[in-house]
Amino acid sequence: MKAVIVSLTILLSLFSFPIHAELNLTLPPIKTNKDFCVQEPETCKKLEEYSRPSLLPKFTFKEDVTKQDKIVFYSLHIIDAWSTDRAISAGYARELNPLMPDYPSSGRIWGQKFALIGLYEYAQWLDNRTVVVTINVVTGLIVANNLKIIIDNEY
Repeated sequence: MKAVIVSLTILLSLFSFPIHAELNLTLPPIKTNKDFCVQEPETCKKLEEYSRPSLLPKFTFKEDVTKQDKIVFYSLHIIDAWSTDRAISAGYARELNPLMPDYPSSGRIWGQKFALIGLYEYAQWLDNRTVVVTINVVTGLIVANNLKIIIDNEY
């Protein structure tokens, strides 16, 4: 039983990583005439914006979130809430989340989990694959820890 749960957790986490990625780094041809800004005012304006010094880079890379990413995301969060509730209600552990009391009720655990997922959806973080994969990895580690605590105390 212990090996099956750990294997499933690792398998779910592995679905978060891309097997391969294709990235097109070709640049558009550069126009070198003197009247470029007269002929292409919108492009010239964008170039001026990007050439200003900034602390943060303007370039962003946004890869599409796959169906598997979302399935892993929701599955890990459900397993996290269940395993946290089970470990706390059985007296094996206490909550380490600073926004929760040490021994929260089941309703509070599930309520916070659904509120957090709602926040992710509202903030559109689940539209960015890098964010979803990062959340999946962190949540997978939390789930693995919760399941280890349950297995150590019950088997």
